[in-house]
Amino acid sequence: MTDYNTITMPHVTDEKGPIRRGVVVEFEPQATINDRIVEVDPQGPTTFRVDEAEALKITGCEKLEAIESRNYESDGLKDASTAPLWIRQWTGPFDCDVSLVKENQS
Repeated sequence: MTDYNTITMPHVTDEKGPIRRGVVVEFEPQATINDRIVEVDPQGPTTFRVDEAEALKITGCEKLEAIESRNYESDGLKDASTAPLWIRQWTGPFDCDVSLVKENQS
């Protein structure tokens, strides 16, 4: 299994060296109670990182900057290989908040 948290893209560099790009996803589990969507307690960690290649493949976006939080495309990130198992198995409603990440390798 590929560890998407440690992949580097050597063709992407700046003055400090190779850059690791991706997104950080904050998963928000929800439930429907009395016809209303409400937040519920998570069953484990809610934050995970997805590398650039996998994030673009899952969302169908052409660039990371196009991935928006809380929409249909970003919902697919819950099934990323780096998402905790409980998140990948979640069958209820949810939201995903997405933040762009760009880090230099040290």
